[in-house]
Amino acid sequence: MEKIPKSGSITRYSEDSYDEFSVNYARTREDIARFCWYDEYPYSLGIWPGSFADIFRKNSWFIRRVNYPFVAVEMVLEGCVTFEQHNREFVLQEGDIFITCPREQLLLTDCQQQKVRMLQLIIYGNFGGMIAEMLNFKGSGILHPENPAVFEQKLRSIGKIIEKQQDGKGNSAAGYELLLELADIHKQSRIRKYPPPLAKAVTLVELSMGANLNVNSLARKTGVSRYTLIRLFRGWLGRTPQEYIAAQRMEYARQLVSSGRLSHKEIARELGFKNASHFSLAFKKYTGVPPRTYKANLPL
Repeated sequence: MEKIPKSGSITRYSEDSYDEFSVNYARTREDIARFCWYDEYPYSLGIWPGSFADIFRKNSWFIRRVNYPFVAVEMVLEGCVTFEQHNREFVLQEGDIFITCPREQLLLTDCQQQKVRMLQLIIYGNFGGMIAEMLNFKGSGILHPENPAVFEQKLRSIGKIIEKQQDGKGNSAAGYELLLELADIHKQSRIRKYPPPLAKAVTLVELSMGANLNVNSLARKTGVSRYTLIRLFRGWLGRTPQEYIAAQRMEYARQLVSSGRLSHKEIARELGFKNASHFSLAFKKYTGVPPRTYKANLPL
């Protein structure tokens, strides 16, 4: 990252987690709307949209986030913002979204001192970071919703729930649904960048959740050789097709275990395992704990 101006203030969340602001930050920011709802037991223990703001910024400013503890969803409504993450720089334009995940570091700065208006939703709770990790949000860069106006209204509708502070269960559910929608936007944005055979293969794996698929069947369905498919997966995804299939199958298994709707025997059958014991061993190898322990450790 480029050298940034002297900081004016720091908001510290823990010893190694804090936000750093430019000297003149307070004078460059105006809150058009701001609502906070920090706690509603037990819903705030899981996924909890707790802060919504409609923000107008002008002149020169920056925010640096170091080991950020929450999930932040931010959308540019007018103007632009410079966004630096993992030694990459992006310019976010009107309609663009970016996500800050727990333990990430990034820098937001003005874009040639242009005026900018943004929506910001902060999601608290123990489960938000876990969901963000499961959905591969870290380092996702810029997200482009197909219909920015519709997504803006969804953010504002959550803002209204936070403002009224009357429906804790609905607020938590809205946060979860928003993360799932962002995951779909992220997936579609990512797949569009792939070569056509790889995009088709990834889509097939995700639609089947990895069940009853192997490298040979994927190669036949995508119209390329086994060697070509392996080369595409390694070059673009850093793993073999079989490794990707196994990972997708276990991510789906985590979702099924978390929901509690199916028994371990039913999950094993759904995902193509020989039996529940074989599934439990594979799940423990992937997550570090058996399915029953994983479910018991989830927040309420």
